[in-house]
Amino acid sequence: MNTSYPYMGEITIGERYQAVIPKKVRKIANRMKAGAKATVVPIDDKTVLISVKPKSWVNETYGMHKKIWQGIDATEYIQTLRSEWSQNRHQRNQD
Repeated sequence: MNTSYPYMGEITIGERYQAVIPKKVRKIANRMKAGAKATVVPIDDKTVLISVKPKSWVNETYGMHKKIWQGIDATEYIQTLRSEWSQNRHQRNQD
């Protein structure tokens, strides 16, 4: 068991491979509601990661990186990158 995470209880896996998520975990993972979709990733032969999917990725990620672009003209930045790519391609073609 990874001791860097707090112990939250145990689950029992039923005959039909169903499990009840402990109430402590459901309180912390407030997106975990009845009917919610989740991604399940096997880490190894005894560890499984369950990640609850958001209802909308657009709403979940909206404005996520707005601080990165503060003070930068995105159009100018893209034009500079394209110019560099073009120069690099031209130099490779000459070699």
